[in-house]
Amino acid sequence: MRNVLATAKVCQVIVEVVGVVILPAVAGVGLWAGAVRGPLAAVQFKLKIPAGGAKVENGRLISWQIVSESPRDAQIELFDQSGGQPLSLSPFQSFPGIKAISISDVSVAPSGTIAVAAVAVAADAAPASCLLVYSGAGQLLHAFRLPAEREPMRLELDENDRIWALGVGAGFKDPGDVPMVFAYDTDGNVVHEFLRRAQFAKDAQLTREGPFDGGAVSFGLAGDRVWFFLPASRQLVTLKRDGSDTQIVDTGLPSPLPSVNPVGLIHAQCRNASLLPSGRFLIQMNFTTESSVRNDLYEWDAGKRVWKALRLGDAVSGRELFLGGDDTALSLATFNGLSAEVKAVAVPAP
Repeated sequence: MRNVLATAKVCQVIVEVVGVVILPAVAGVGLWAGAVRGPLAAVQFKLKIPAGGAKVENGRLISWQIVSESPRDAQIELFDQSGGQPLSLSPFQSFPGIKAISISDVSVAPSGTIAVAAVAVAADAAPASCLLVYSGAGQLLHAFRLPAEREPMRLELDENDRIWALGVGAGFKDPGDVPMVFAYDTDGNVVHEFLRRAQFAKDAQLTREGPFDGGAVSFGLAGDRVWFFLPASRQLVTLKRDGSDTQIVDTGLPSPLPSVNPVGLIHAQCRNASLLPSGRFLIQMNFTTESSVRNDLYEWDAGKRVWKALRLGDAVSGRELFLGGDDTALSLATFNGLSAEVKAVAVPAP
């Protein structure tokens, strides 16, 4: 059942950032790349806010600051293909009296509707998870308070503006009673819930991610399927949007290429993953050693049950972020921490 928040006293909570891993980006600034549908054409973006999370959806680059403690500052920017002035959102401004607000994910639908998974922050109460829905023009339409067991870790809007989400954890409930995947309509009603958290032993209580758990969790929609990748469990999970035909594949993680010196390897972790419309599953691995940092792209060979490295041409240095794409082109980006510029390029899909 939906719980509509009054904007004057939305959530009395304390600071708690959930559901996001800030991975080292090209220039040493945290930038998390999320799932994407459709490649982004070559364009340059000038960020006005510190980037903590970033993703591409439906031809839009979305960038957001993980935690904001000022109602004066925009926390979310959405750029179109022109790279011009972004649509800026400040969830903080909608909720007088809070101290801060943290964001775990943002999604934009083909229609332009925007959904934000957030945790509002106040001084004298427990953290409260919120789902915010904005119009394409940036007007706050709805704000819903969510129970702990339905807190979104990742989310994506579909073509009907339904909000699909992968949950953070079981909260205080039995993982056998809590869905892993659920969907809301824009009125805050639960319209789907699939899979029980207890089916995923390593992620039953809490969806694990981070450099010591294999990297970043990925989630999204591909055609008529919902999918997610659990790096701690090393599992790719796909199911149809009606909940049928669930497939759970143990993929493991790719090994470094011969060009990566295994001596002094500090981290080997998934930076981002994407299920393409054709069913091809791609993953970008970050290999950090004492002397180098590489981001290499791999594809899962379902027939042979092995990972194979993908070659993207001499123009790709191995330091770009993979933002996803489709079966014709892939989007990559570099981030300059000094100038706050993101340069996106499209390369032919191998």
